[in-house]
Amino acid sequence: MSIKNFFSAARVYAVVGATPNETKFGYKVFNWYLARELPVIPVHPSATHILHVPTSQDIALAIKRANEEYPNNDGISISFITPPKVSESVLNEIETKQLKDQIKGVWFQPGAYNEEVLGVARHLGIDPIVENGDCILVSGDSYSVKSSL
Repeated sequence: MSIKNFFSAARVYAVVGATPNETKFGYKVFNWYLARELPVIPVHPSATHILHVPTSQDIALAIKRANEEYPNNDGISISFITPPKVSESVLNEIETKQLKDQIKGVWFQPGAYNEEVLGVARHLGIDPIVENGDCILVSGDSYSVKSSL
């Protein structure tokens, strides 16, 4: 696993599994990005706002929004905080809608992946794929510093 391409000064981040429920990790991970003033888009199928930020209902809409709001971005990195079936579905949407060239990295939070999910991500050619049990809440700051964010 190489994390060097996950973070970038011109990157936009999407949090798939962001939630308005303050007790859940999807909320905490989304808030992690906000607290660091990183451009981040929450992805949730039904919530309209999380921490006063408008949500996108799916990854295609999040990517479209990222390109509209941050036209000089160098791509999208995605944090997944979803069950493996949902993670796999989102990756399949990326492939079906031909969005894979815009994805520069994925970070699967613990519990958001299985071997099938990792296989789909590798098939898409996404690098880096963070899937070693690292949680962005624990290791994100150290990785972002190493990436010269």
